Amino acid sequence: MDEYAGFAYYYDLYYSDVTTDNPFYLEIIRQVGVDPHILELACGTGRLLIPLVEAGYRVTGLDLSDEMLERAHNKLTALPVQAQARTRLLKGDMRYPRTVLGSEKFEIVILGFNTFQHMYDDEDQIACLENARDMLSTQGVFVLAMDNSTPDEEPANKLTELYGVMHDPERQSTVTLMVSTTDFPHHQIRTRRYMYYERLPGGNNDLVCNTTLKLRYFYADELKNLLEKVGFKIVESYGSYYFEEYAAESPRIIYICQKAEPEQA
Repeated sequence: MDEYAGFAYYYDLYYSDVTTDNPFYLEIIRQVGVDPHILELACGTGRLLIPLVEAGYRVTGLDLSDEMLERAHNKLTALPVQAQARTRLLKGDMRYPRTVLGSEKFEIVILGFNTFQHMYDDEDQIACLENARDMLSTQGVFVLAMDNSTPDEEPANKLTELYGVMHDPERQSTVTLMVSTTDFPHHQIRTRRYMYYERLPGGNNDLVCNTTLKLRYFYADELKNLLEKVGFKIVESYGSYYFEEYAAESPRIIYICQKAEPEQA
């Protein structure tokens, strides 16, 4: 199911200016060296993919949402022809990328920006990570990043919060985002209801998008054990996009991984 149907436009508007993690990924890629072919699982609207392409890298983006991919494609067509030529946007499930990509290997696989939190079930988590591992080249690097969430007491029905007010240059409107969050700690589940209100010139402040997403949050040790279970070795762990050492109070959980064992001949 496409959870972002009807939501992609406003999602893209809200996150269009989020660039905090771009230098982090560019440095990781630089450290890998060679001329890496990069796979971004769940690339969305291209928020990260487009800067990587603009930096000169070969990038394949995979996403399950037609609407997210359409917005990524629109951004891609605005780039020079040479940049478009080294980029692919493909529709596919991050749990089963091989159905689209076959036996292809990548020097870098990225699963960032809380995307793994869409994997609620154990089977989905294992399938996603095992396939990420299998798609790495022998010395390839897998980057897994997400927020270091702290759950509230159950049932934490929070007051609705203002997340931001944005100007939409396409529609010349003002868009306000309100979010209501509920945590269910016993299940490690967080639900967020995103309510976008839009005011067109001379118009009313109308509710134009009302979407609820469910995310599963992870603890650092839990995530580490899961990565090792599927055959990764963690070579670095960070608590922010500024390469700070991970601590319990860190804002992020970021693991840099490689295959635990070399491929069999």
